[in-house]
Amino acid sequence: MADEAPRTEPLTPDADGPAPGDTGRPRPKPEPAIRTMRSDISEFLKKEKPSLISLLARQAQWDEYRPLRPVIQPWFLAGAGAFLLIAGLWLAWWFFSGGSNALQPTAPQTLGQPYFRFDATTEITISATPQAFRSAISSPAADPAGSLTRLAIRIRGNGGADATPDLPELLALAEARLPAALVESAAAEPQLFRYRARDGRGELGVAVEVRNPGRALESLLTAEPSLPGNLTFLFSGALPPSSLTPFEDITYRNISLRFLRAADGTGRDFGYLLFPAKRLIVMATSEEALDAIIDRLFAER
Repeated sequence: MADEAPRTEPLTPDADGPAPGDTGRPRPKPEPAIRTMRSDISEFLKKEKPSLISLLARQAQWDEYRPLRPVIQPWFLAGAGAFLLIAGLWLAWWFFSGGSNALQPTAPQTLGQPYFRFDATTEITISATPQAFRSAISSPAADPAGSLTRLAIRIRGNGGADATPDLPELLALAEARLPAALVESAAAEPQLFRYRARDGRGELGVAVEVRNPGRALESLLTAEPSLPGNLTFLFSGALPPSSLTPFEDITYRNISLRFLRAADGTGRDFGYLLFPAKRLIVMATSEEALDAIIDRLFAER
């Protein structure tokens, strides 16, 4: 019998020892595949196997709870922009036109310089009513004979400072009228005064500076028939002289006066003058008062 070749057993790793070529270190685990949205969806479809109907139902639920983004209409943006532009322009106009000054306290208006010398000044603040005005100018006063007192009327302001009335405002308070040419020619506030005559009567009058003396005087000459009746506040409740009697010319110290005397000699007279050097129209209810004013005007030249 031929000798048999020695049998060799295949080398198998020992259960208790490392396999040939094994270094004894743990083998690295295989890295997971990169996940993508497509792979996730594919895996989800394999596991869940959803139907098309269930997917649509789930999408409807998501849409129901999804917050809605507000949509701003173009017309709303245009309107808001126009409003802001108009508001900005109005605020700029209000500020630069001095409207902001109305929010600040207003200082009381100072009296203008007197047209001639007064012996005293009485400041009277009244409401803007004819009744208050007539009551203020008719109040009795113990002025000495031959004295001139300025009656400085102030109109009580609504939330602001008291103001001195101009000629149109004074005429409205007095319910009086003067020729339009004279009113338009007025250069400053009128000055109301009271003259205490030698017989003790208080004579009222008013002085107005004018820009155009010739036109102002001409308008008074034209209005003479109705002039006393339109200035009844100067007569302190007495009847004005009749317009049937013509005015007469009187000259005192080279100043011409136009004068109307009461027919019975006991009522109130009325006269007016123009003092050219000061462009001043003066009206009063006695010749004595007009003469006294002319004397003072010449004394101040």
